[in-house]
Amino acid sequence: MSADQELTIILTLKDRASFTFRWMAYANAVNFPFKILIADGGADETVPGSLSQKANYPDVDFEYIRYPYDRTFIEYYDKVMDALANVETRFVVLADNDDFFIVSGLNQSVEFLQSHPDYSACRGEVGAFLVSGSEIYDAVDGVYGDHVEFVPGVYHNQSLEQDSARERLGSHFLKYAPTWYEVHRTDQLREAFRVLRSLEISDLYLAELLISGFTVIAGKVKREPDPYLFRQSQTPDSGFTRKHDGFDRMLLETWSADFQKFVEAIANALASADRSSADEAREFVREIYRSYIGSSMIQRLSAGEFDEAASSDHDLKLRSRIRRVLRELYLLANELTGGRLRKTRMKFVTPVSDEEFKSIREFLAAGSTDASVS
Repeated sequence: MSADQELTIILTLKDRASFTFRWMAYANAVNFPFKILIADGGADETVPGSLSQKANYPDVDFEYIRYPYDRTFIEYYDKVMDALANVETRFVVLADNDDFFIVSGLNQSVEFLQSHPDYSACRGEVGAFLVSGSEIYDAVDGVYGDHVEFVPGVYHNQSLEQDSARERLGSHFLKYAPTWYEVHRTDQLREAFRVLRSLEISDLYLAELLISGFTVIAGKVKREPDPYLFRQSQTPDSGFTRKHDGFDRMLLETWSADFQKFVEAIANALASADRSSADEAREFVREIYRSYIGSSMIQRLSAGEFDEAASSDHDLKLRSRIRRVLRELYLLANELTGGRLRKTRMKFVTPVSDEEFKSIREFLAAGSTDASVS
C-alpha cells in the first residue's frame, strides 16, 4: 500500500478558528493526499459550520468530530485517545492548526517505517517561521502576511538508533527534541496515550516527555535531513505564549505527584524493554531527567527571555540567584556528559531559493489579500 494511504493526520483543535481555516485552505491548495481526522475540542461555532461542509475543501479527505470543550488536559487526552481509536491506518501523526507539514517529508517518513520494523517513529527536519506585515500589507492576526521569516532547523535532528532502550533514552534526554510531531506507529501511540490518560498527569511538559519517552523505548527513531514540518512561532496559546514554562510548573502543588507518576511509568517501560531491574531503571530515569532539566533551565534563563527593564529589583535579584544555581547545574551536567551540552538560540533567516519555503510564503502572502481563503 502506498505511503499516503497508510497515514492519518490527527488535527487537534481548540479554537483559533482563523488558523484552522488557513490549515485547511493550504491542505486543499496542495491536494493533501493523506486522511485527516479533525478532533475539535473548541467552543468556536464557526469551525463546525465550515468543516461540516466538505464542499468547502473538496480536495481534502477529512472527517470532522466535535468533542466536549477542552477545559483541562485530561479532557484533551480523552479527545486524542478517542481520535486514535478511530484511526484505521498503520501510521499516524499529530498536528496543530498553526503549522505546515511538507507532503514529501511525510511520505518519506511513512516509507521509512514501512521498511524498518524496528523503528517506532520517523520525521524530517523541523523548521519555524514568523509571519508579519510590511509597508504594503498588514499581517492579519499573525495568520497571513507578505513578510515571512524562516529558520530551517529548530530541533536537534539526531536519530536515536542504539540497540538498547536505555541507550536511546539517555541520548534522547541528553539532546532533547520532542517526538510529538513524528510519524508514529498507530498501535504504539495509542498505548502511550492510554497510559498517559490512566495516570491523569496534569503537567503538559511531563506529558510530552512521557509520550516521547515511550516512543524512544518502543523502538529506534529516525530523523531525516529533508524538510518535514514548519511550526509557526509566537501564535496565541502556543508554547511561547503560555503563562507557565517548565520551571514555573515545577513550583505547582501538583508537580511532585505528576513527576513520581512520570518516573514510575517510564522506568517500568524501560525495565520491561531491556529486561532490567525496576529499581535500576527508576534511578536511571531520575538521573537523566536531572541532566535534562538542568541544561534546559540554564538555556532558558540565560537566553534573555525576561524583560528585565520591567522587573522589580526583588525579581531581578531572585532571577540572578536562580541563574547562578542553574548555571552550576548546567556546568555539572556538561562535565558529566563530556561537554556534549551546548546552548542554542534561534536566529530567523529567509532562504529564498528553497521551493518548499517559496510555496508556503506565497500562500501566506496571497491569503493576506484574499478573504475567500477562510
